[in-house]
Amino acid sequence: MIAITGRVTDVTEAKNSQETGDAEDREGCERRVILKLSGRMEPENVGELETLFSAETNGHRIVLDLEDLTLVDQDLVSFLRRCQADNIQLKNCPAYIRE
Repeated sequence: MIAITGRVTDVTEAKNSQETGDAEDREGCERRVILKLSGRMEPENVGELETLFSAETNGHRIVLDLEDLTLVDQDLVSFLRRCQADNIQLKNCPAYIRE
């Protein structure tokens, strides 16, 4: 069974905040939806994640944190590789997924 927790963060380029010194400067700010996956991922979870991607992200960059994820299936590895190819960032990603 997989658990998915999420949060939205604002990431401001350090260069912009250092140059202007203005903490309220939102130029260069990027909103990210970080989804932390933990537990055992099953094939039926792929549909759940795809639904989350389209419904909850509102065009923001998606980051999948895989630190506590247990993978058991080659199809799931392929899904995560497709996510990466679609500009979804894989954080704490094991090397065998990136290969």
